[in-house]
Amino acid sequence: MLIRGGLILGLILLLVVKWKDWSVLGLKTKRTCRDRSIFLGDQTALSFVIENRKVLPLPWIQWEMALPDGIRETGMPERERLLVTSSLLPYQRLKRRVSVEATKRGYYVFKETKIVIGDLFGVVKAEYFDEKFDTLSVYPRVEALTSILPVAAFPQGDVSVRRWILPDLYQPVGARAYHPGDPMRTMDWKATARHGVLMVREFGYTAEPRLSILINMGENFRYLVRPDKRERLIVFAASLGVHAIEEKIPVAYETNAFLRAEDPCAERIPVWHAERGRQILEKSARIADQVSADFQGVLWERLVQLPVDTTLVVVAASLTEDAREMINQARFEGKAVQLALLESNGVHDHNIQIPWREGLVDGI
Repeated sequence: MLIRGGLILGLILLLVVKWKDWSVLGLKTKRTCRDRSIFLGDQTALSFVIENRKVLPLPWIQWEMALPDGIRETGMPERERLLVTSSLLPYQRLKRRVSVEATKRGYYVFKETKIVIGDLFGVVKAEYFDEKFDTLSVYPRVEALTSILPVAAFPQGDVSVRRWILPDLYQPVGARAYHPGDPMRTMDWKATARHGVLMVREFGYTAEPRLSILINMGENFRYLVRPDKRERLIVFAASLGVHAIEEKIPVAYETNAFLRAEDPCAERIPVWHAERGRQILEKSARIADQVSADFQGVLWERLVQLPVDTTLVVVAASLTEDAREMINQARFEGKAVQLALLESNGVHDHNIQIPWREGLVDGI
């Protein structure tokens, strides 16, 4: 009896001593994020998969992962770490899914997962680290232009404007096949009857539309735009860029700030392609709170190189007198420069000229 008790005690002591080595043997883990990008306020899921490929059971196991500021577990109060606790039998595979939501725009990295394994007696704990990381881009919400450009901001009366953002409904130039999202008011029912498929009217522009958007994130590294104002500027610029891409207008999108995990956002040539809208949103998500170049220097360079067929939209919380003088000089030379300044009720300025009409183009 004593011998049997001694053997059992010896086995327990051996298990306690070797627990840190034995418990992690045959342990396979995997963590994935369901989405690579979401919009602000949306939810995604983190999946944790762990498999115990050995005879030894794991009575207590806990996943532990740091949550970046701006990501939180859905329906839970703000906390720095995500904890998932369970147990594993021999040769058992376990999967857990945790829903998280984005509370801030940004580019987030989910770093290593720490796995703590406790023995049956609660005496010894082993640690295992899964060093794989996942990234998540949180895009700013795209707003309708009517909500970010109040009607009161536009001059009243007989004003000549360049239609560089919207097609001229009085200049139909043909018809094309219907694409999901096209406004129903542009349907061409006669062409639909002739071709047997849904067709929409295409319209020309009163001016060749090419757009260059420049966001001022701060005059230099000492004078940065406040975070609340920065987010409003980014929402405006991203919304303007996405709407322009939907209208098949080439867009250059840049700022004098750094992009997280990338080089400074310098882009001079407007381009258009099918994924261009998502590229603009991705850049918007990665804009950091660190200026890469003095804004006045960047503005001067863009004004000097601005082609005659491109409209430059300067999006800023405020501008220095020198910057305003440069813009006025460029306008005097015949260059198309629009100014969008941040005010209490939105981003607008009496100089901005966007022929927007309520309901002219469906919002996203």
